[in-house]
Amino acid sequence: MKLHIKEQLRNIGYPEAIDMKLPSQLVKTKDAPKKMKPTPNVNSTIRSPSYCEHVDKLFPDSPTPKSQKKFHERRSHKQTASDTDYIENSFIDEMSVFMHKYIERIVNVEGNGNCGYRAVSTLLGKGEDSHALVRHQLIQELKTHKDSYTQLYGEKDKLEAVYESLVPWLSGHTLVSKLMRFLEMGNLIAYAYDRVFIDLTHYGFSKTFFLLRTAPPRNPNDRIMCIGWLAKSSHFVQVYLKHGCPIPLTSPEWATLHDANVKTWPGLFVDRMHEFERLNNIENESNAENESSGDVSTEAS
Repeated sequence: MKLHIKEQLRNIGYPEAIDMKLPSQLVKTKDAPKKMKPTPNVNSTIRSPSYCEHVDKLFPDSPTPKSQKKFHERRSHKQTASDTDYIENSFIDEMSVFMHKYIERIVNVEGNGNCGYRAVSTLLGKGEDSHALVRHQLIQELKTHKDSYTQLYGEKDKLEAVYESLVPWLSGHTLVSKLMRFLEMGNLIAYAYDRVFIDLTHYGFSKTFFLLRTAPPRNPNDRIMCIGWLAKSSHFVQVYLKHGCPIPLTSPEWATLHDANVKTWPGLFVDRMHEFERLNNIENESNAENESSGDVSTEAS
């Protein structure tokens, strides 16, 4: 290609060196049939090649243009995201089997001791990096309604333990005491953000936390937020549930602490909670039968 360019430059600089001869036979152009330009098919879904693609076809050895590099980078990014979604969806194995068809997707968060607060922050639309802000807002909620939470947790020492777990650590390895407390934080998160908060897991600790002080809106389904607890890896993830799916029973503390104007919350979801319990009982019975049959087989062998 370089030689071709040099030859063209030489012809421009020294035109007298060009060997120009008249053709031996003149070409007749009068009354010659005109060449018809191809008309594009309006119904075709094939994209016309761009200028860069024409150039690349003529000079295949030339470097890849930046536009194509960006295109390939975008494609590789999409492929990576797809692979990531597949890995994250494998977390569904740690959810109750009967809930699999009701889970739209499971999205992972970074696991550095803040995974629970990262999941909550992302579900609230704040992004993972706002996990410290979530801790701070929950501390403010705890301070503002200290008497209510003392009654909720039953004793002052437990309240102080919850408070200390919310205070971020400054450096070093994550302390176990700083991890999100699965059941104790449910009520706090629900009340602080006016959300129906659901903790979902595979091991019988799933709970729904309704609001204590805010009456249901017109569409209470829009207020649902769910995180999942993966017991095997001690990790929290975001869980997106399908509309109208079964949900776990509410926490027993709600019945004794809620304001009078919010007592209609459970009634809006009672059928869905009953369905969750029914399916959960069926799965538990099936698991118990499988375990007993496995024990019998082991004894027989």
